[in-house]
Order: sequence, then C-alpha cells, then structure tokens
Amino acid sequence: MNFQNFLTILLLCVWKVFGDRVPELTSWHESRFISCLYCLDYDRSHIQLLGCRAAKHPYSCVGNACFMRFHKDLASPQIMYTSGCLNLTNSEYSSIARYQQESKGYINGDKDGTLLCESTRKTGTCICSNMHKCNTMDFAHKFTEYNQTEIFKNVTVNEINHIKYFLPQEYHKLQKSHPRRNNVKIQKSNSIFIPISFSISIFIVSSLKIIV
Repeated sequence: MNFQNFLTILLLCVWKVFGDRVPELTSWHESRFISCLYCLDYDRSHIQLLGCRAAKHPYSCVGNACFMRFHKDLASPQIMYTSGCLNLTNSEYSSIARYQQESKGYINGDKDGTLLCESTRKTGTCICSNMHKCNTMDFAHKFTEYNQTEIFKNVTVNEINHIKYFLPQEYHKLQKSHPRRNNVKIQKSNSIFIPISFSISIFIVSSLKIIV
C-alpha cells in the first residue's frame, strides 16, 4: 500500500468517526438510553388538557433522545405542545448532521448548546440527549435553532400516540372521521413507555373535534 492510498483510507476513517457528529447531541448513541418527559398540553375552546405545565408527576418514557414540539399553526390562544421520546437510528442521526452541514446557518444559538431546535412555519421542535428529562420546558438550556433548513426532515416525531393515550375518545373519533388519512393511522411507537403517577385535569364536551 502506498502512502497516498494509506492517507485516503485514514481520511475516510476520520470522516466516519467525526464527520457525522451533531455538536448539540455529542452524548447521543443509538444504544444509550435516557428517561424523558411524556406529556401533552392541548388547550382549545372546547377542551383543556394540561399534562406538561400543570401535572405534578407527569409520565415518562425511555429513548435515546428526548423531544419537545410546539405547534404554531393553532391560532392563539389555542395551544398544542408535546414532550416525549425518540429512538433515533444512526441513519437519522447522520441525516441531522448532514442537514446541519448543508444549512445556511442558525438564527440563534450557542456552540456549547445541548438543545438542537428546528423552527418551521407550523412547528418548533427541539431534541436533546445530554441527561435524563432534558426535555423539561422549565430548564434554561443553551440551544441552537435553525429556521432555514429542516434539519429534522428525516426524523419521525410520532405525536399521534400522545392523542391516543391522553385523549383516547377523541383519538377514536378522529379515526372514524378520517379512516383513510395516513397521518391518523395507528403507528407503532418507537419509545418504551413507563407510566408513573400522573395528575391531570381534562374537560371534554360532546361536540369535541380534534383537527390534526
């Protein structure tokens, strides 16, 4: 093997190890698991469920990363916010790194941040993996936020399970109302669900209709 071939192989190995790194998720590994908050805030004129801000002992789940998502497309003062677990694959992690490298930069951020966020027209989504329950909204995390590139384009965030678990009656109504819509089909969760004691108040009227 000549020196040029050796150098090429060495560079490929270095790229394999360091090229796909996501600075905010340096602690992430496909087989490293942490506990995350698993909750839903859904506050509209006909229903109120405050499982994230109001619950004293919210549920938790286990995954290799945690997420938070806020829906901007619900007109104020209506709110939909979810927290939960992800089981990112190496392929999904690599896609995040690739989109970061291809992006035009971030609008806000800290190079030492532990929370990676994507801001789109409809949602704001953040992912973390540095510690247990890092998706607690009250933590003052250092973060990086992208708004020109969908860095989570290949990452599946399954919020249907939140509706299914916390609002089962409405989930079934939604299934009956839109049986052919792909985005309301029952999906297998990627997370391992661990229930803990939970305190929540739900007010539902008969005319409830959930729009997804």
